[in-house]
Amino acid sequence: MMKRLLIAMLLFAACKKPNRGPELIQQYGCTTCHTIPGVEGHGAIGPPLEGVGTRPAISNGKVPNTPENLAKFVREPASLNPSSSMPALNIPDADAQEIAEYLRTLK
Repeated sequence: MMKRLLIAMLLFAACKKPNRGPELIQQYGCTTCHTIPGVEGHGAIGPPLEGVGTRPAISNGKVPNTPENLAKFVREPASLNPSSSMPALNIPDADAQEIAEYLRTLK
């Protein structure tokens, strides 16, 4: 029984795809404006994103920090906060979700 459980756990671990968030953050140039732990670059225009995963709100406290809102804000910032200075970068939904998933790990 233990052997089956171990095999099942290994198969599950092997099936989980790694998060490409840091790679996508580099690809879309997010560190041009933001400093983001685990990603090279030190932007100074936007706020540092250290601890963003534990913040109750994003976008200067105007948007509740939920997984859905964070992905939507990455994709279309003005749709949640019209006064946001963050530009829309035409990030596809799947990429925005992976970026948001990574950002939510930043405690």
